[in-house]
Amino acid sequence: MRQSIAHPAGAGDGRPVAVVTGASEGFGRELASRIARDGYDLVIVARNRARLAELAAQLEGEHGAGVEVQSFDLTRPGQQLALAELVRAQPNLKLLVNNAAFSVVGEFAALATEKLQQMASLNFTAVCALSQAALQNADFCRGGTVLNVGSIGGTYPMPLDATYSATKAALDIFSKALAYEVAHDHTRDVKVQVAKLGGLNTAWNDRTMGPMREGAQPDRRMEAVRNEPAAAADAIWRQCKARKRSILYDCRRVRVQQAVFSLLPRLGSRLVYTFYSEECRRRG
Repeated sequence: MRQSIAHPAGAGDGRPVAVVTGASEGFGRELASRIARDGYDLVIVARNRARLAELAAQLEGEHGAGVEVQSFDLTRPGQQLALAELVRAQPNLKLLVNNAAFSVVGEFAALATEKLQQMASLNFTAVCALSQAALQNADFCRGGTVLNVGSIGGTYPMPLDATYSATKAALDIFSKALAYEVAHDHTRDVKVQVAKLGGLNTAWNDRTMGPMREGAQPDRRMEAVRNEPAAAADAIWRQCKARKRSILYDCRRVRVQQAVFSLLPRLGSRLVYTFYSEECRRRG
């Protein structure tokens, strides 16, 4: 299951190592590129081995990074534990990015129960398993950072995306609680951060709701308020490196949304319900 590209991550040269899940595309791919640019070796994780291999070759060529490809399906508890063992034993580990997640939009009662269980397992249970493994890694405990990639969707209830919203809300609480624990643990120098992302211009909607129906037009208004993955990665990595804040935002608009919808959660729910209802009709 382990495939090495270039020289193995942390192979005796003292370079710090980052483990990044969900690295095959979108925000995770962009973030991995910025981490490699700043002198890290990487262990990149996703299900799609071909995309990971392509990214590994790019990072080795552009940044001279040592990159290991790890193909795991983290919806499966057994594969979560297998990756956790690798995290626990990884030399020079300094950064864990829990980015892998997915969603299925629709009326909760009509969704496949298996998909809901997989979503909860990937979006939250995997984060717990990998975070615990990192905290049991001696190198990581000397200056490591856990970066959990959350969502503005964890701030308020999201009708038609209830399970995803719940997993991201749980991720927020977990990250804050863990940050408090490690801040009071004088045997570890560890920072726990959560990245609050808004909408990004990726293929996320195509995966969560399916392709656009023939003849239907996308809502250009929503594209205008979404951030680009590269810009989001720039902003989050800059704040992550500083290790000053526990909550990171990909842009000022998301920070404002967080403040408003924390005070007015029903407003956020109404806006999401309206958008998802219209979008599901466009996609059939």
